[in-house]
Amino acid sequence: LTGICSEISSKIDYIKENNDFENYLDYKHDVIHYFSMFDYRTIPDMVVPYFYTIPTKIWNSGKIPFLTWYPSTSTIEKTPNDICKKIYTGEFDHYLDRCCRSMKEYLAKAVASPIYGEPILFLRFAHEMNIHYRLYAKTDEFIKMWHYIYNYLRNYGLKKDQVLFIF
Repeated sequence: LTGICSEISSKIDYIKENNDFENYLDYKHDVIHYFSMFDYRTIPDMVVPYFYTIPTKIWNSGKIPFLTWYPSTSTIEKTPNDICKKIYTGEFDHYLDRCCRSMKEYLAKAVASPIYGEPILFLRFAHEMNIHYRLYAKTDEFIKMWHYIYNYLRNYGLKKDQVLFIF
């Protein structure tokens, strides 16, 4: 599979931009990649756009959505130094529950693709954990957090053939 990383914004039509780029290249990609941080606010609710609306729009355009989801709260507030611990001890469970509900809704409502089959989401959680300035780059804490997120999604019923963890 090949893909493209797209700027996702409500101010641009990222599907049209992708299609225009592919037409220019005369090459069709399989995947559209985008980013989301731990934006746990309920007002505005950023869970629905990143875990339901955007993947649905990407899937409906004939592409596989690929989300890089990183444990940072930097646009809401300074990311806590112990973000890993806060995640694996359940402080973000309400947010994780909302994310999982939105992912399940996307997977349930999206129509099967003639190319890719049933709807899927590629998920790259906590990327670049080896970079020293990432607050989640502490090995033991990172491992606990990563396992916690993986198990949370699986225990929520998001199956490995629906949400595919990319590492």
